[in-house]
Amino acid sequence: MAFAGCHVICPLAIRQLQKMQRQLDARGEQADFVIVGYDPENEGPADWRAFRANHHLERSNWHFLSGSRDDTEQLAQQLGFEFWKYDEHVMHGMRALVFDPRGQLQLELGSETKNWASAI
Repeated sequence: MAFAGCHVICPLAIRQLQKMQRQLDARGEQADFVIVGYDPENEGPADWRAFRANHHLERSNWHFLSGSRDDTEQLAQQLGFEFWKYDEHVMHGMRALVFDPRGQLQLELGSETKNWASAI
């Protein structure tokens, strides 16, 4: 999950995911990267298109999704992503989940994992 307007944590997480993409490419493996927006009330498809372009994430295996506020909160809770709003800022941690092709959780990555690409 990410916040398109984030200037610190999300860009760091995206860079880690890009390193994962390069690692997978080098091994000839494929994966889909699914980013779900934390703030659907203030960020829509145009914001995510700009985010993709600004971060050079235009490959077809990168997916940026948003839904209703209730659906976003439910998904975040189910996946264990904590976030809250402080004034106009979305506060959150740095975390990624890796699922196998059957949808089973295989790996949880966070800020304590220095190099996400080496973990896969």
